[in-house]
Amino acid sequence: MRLDVAEAVMAERGVGYVVGDAALRVTDSGGRFSAFAGRQLPVAGDRLLDVVPELTGCEAVLAEIMRGDLPRYQLSLVNRPSVPDGDAAGLAYVDLTLLAWPTTAGEPNGILVVVEDATQRGRREQRVQQQRNELQLLKDHLARQNLALAAANAEGRRMAEMKTLFVSVAAHELRSPLASILAYLELLADGAYGPLSDAQAGALRVVQGSAERLIRLTDTFLDLARLESGRLDLELQPVDMSAVLRSVADEIRPRLAERGQSLVLTCAPDLPAALCDPERIVQAMANVVDNAQKYSPNGTRIDVDLRRAAEPGLLELTVADRGIGIPADDREHVFRRFFRGGEARRREVGGTGLGLHIARAVVELHGGRLWFESRPGGGTVFHVTVPAEEDGAPGTV
Repeated sequence: MRLDVAEAVMAERGVGYVVGDAALRVTDSGGRFSAFAGRQLPVAGDRLLDVVPELTGCEAVLAEIMRGDLPRYQLSLVNRPSVPDGDAAGLAYVDLTLLAWPTTAGEPNGILVVVEDATQRGRREQRVQQQRNELQLLKDHLARQNLALAAANAEGRRMAEMKTLFVSVAAHELRSPLASILAYLELLADGAYGPLSDAQAGALRVVQGSAERLIRLTDTFLDLARLESGRLDLELQPVDMSAVLRSVADEIRPRLAERGQSLVLTCAPDLPAALCDPERIVQAMANVVDNAQKYSPNGTRIDVDLRRAAEPGLLELTVADRGIGIPADDREHVFRRFFRGGEARRREVGGTGLGLHIARAVVELHGGRLWFESRPGGGTVFHVTVPAEEDGAPGTV
């Protein structure tokens, strides 16, 4: 090959070379070696290890090559502080290949060091390795976070279980003495311990009302504990929903009368019975209707309608009030336990904030849904669906 052609090929491929003798002194160099060395081409007599310092420590390998015991030796991606063509954007990378350099008689008596530009590959692999390191750091960080989260979740579950157990035990322990108190109050009211004056009877009714509210409160907490622990069992049977709603309406009428409110119950004809737990469905319906009564202005009407749902196999109950509606900021929290909206706090409306939470849980246990529609100034409509006993006889309306 002509010398000019060889030089052109080496320049194009980014290849240079340097030759050292048996004493590891430079005898020749060429190609693009000066660009890799960061200096002019070495001159004859220079120490090979000064020109290619990466070979320091490889003297035994160099001796093996010069003896002919080792055909070649390669160092890949050796980095240099400067880069080809004066580019100072980062390190340069070269591949060093060591070959025996023969004498005129063909015997190895020196070293040929071929230097090839590998900057692009080196930088690419450096970026890949850096990304691997960053991914590993991220993986380790996520693993630590997952461990911390798992520990926090376990602690949260433990605390929730303890809280549920405490609520259940406390409510149960409260209910027993309250039931005894209420029983003796009823005996007093019936005159079992002698006649009462009008003032005494009036005071007794106040105490009875308070005891009944405490009983209802403890029952609510017991139900909450059962729901959260998954121990609320249902005894499903055909239930006349119109009778359920009439019972709920009768129970709430005294509170309606106190505020000049009215309740209008409308039931579609020939409705099938619902497949429900009678006690639990009464509880859920009472909570929904009671919520409407609490938040309705004095002198307004509450409409309760029962009909077949658009979805087959379900009955739908709607409870519509004429209140101010539920503010947009409160809507996503309505069914959250212990939630009491701003209107409840301003008007000092009584309650624990558990009624709708328990009602939805009970309805969903039956396979139904509880949701609402509301607009400012336009009142609120709650919708409840429950499964229908399609094969049973129609409920009496």
